[in-house]
Amino acid sequence: MEWIGKRIKLRRPRVEDRDVIYEKWASVPEVTTYMAWPTHRSHKDCDAFLVMSDAMWDEYGCGPMIIEDRESGEIIGSAGLMFDGSDEVGVGYILSKEHWGQGYATEALELAIVGARDQAIEELVCGIHPAHIASRRVAQKCGFTLSADQPSSRLVFPQIDSENEGYTVRYILVLEEVREDKTPVQ
Repeated sequence: MEWIGKRIKLRRPRVEDRDVIYEKWASVPEVTTYMAWPTHRSHKDCDAFLVMSDAMWDEYGCGPMIIEDRESGEIIGSAGLMFDGSDEVGVGYILSKEHWGQGYATEALELAIVGARDQAIEELVCGIHPAHIASRRVAQKCGFTLSADQPSSRLVFPQIDSENEGYTVRYILVLEEVREDKTPVQ
């Protein structure tokens, strides 16, 4: 399964992606600052990610994906859907630093939304650290709204504070209530 956009495509991670994942973002502290998973310290951490990803794909038919530049084939990040066994489906994205600020995260999130619709998912949740303003803007551009019912949840952000839980802002996108132009139906 691939989801193809204007400049990028999303595809299932492969074992041969391990070194690129590690070197371009997973082991880079500045890139992983606001992630709810620890910065990778070895390639074994990437192996664990790939095992987790495969398990999601096997169980749900979807999961984390690699972001590839369509023209060059360069791997520039990861995005996709996250399943934790609950009714809630999460969505997230991470890009190598050299690809920040160029609209790739927005395009990747838009593709993940299309993929979620293809999977008949009715609602997506995006939990973001409150200080991660760029990520909050990406979610808002893609039609996510700050949840009034559950304005925050708690996650561990190991790069920020490994011993305490931090609050996240919780953005929700109800897929059946979103128009093609990504504006919510009133």
